[in-house]
Amino acid sequence: LPEGKRVVRTKQSGDRVYLLDEVKKTRSWITNPEVLKGLGFEIGDVVEVDDSEMLKYQMSAALYRLPDATA
Repeated sequence: LPEGKRVVRTKQSGDRVYLLDEVKKTRSWITNPEVLKGLGFEIGDVVEVDDSEMLKYQMSAALYRLPDATA
């Protein structure tokens, strides 16, 4: 698994999966399974957390595609 990052969901978020960046303290919605896989995660890596845990992370831009490696 990518270091310092984890993928989570809450009961309230339902099927929405978020990437939590432990270093930057941000959360980003992962919009599709291809992005999840491209980030180095599988659906089995997703864990459920409390809404209060999610609120500790500042919302960041949604991930519709993988970041460009050349940028």
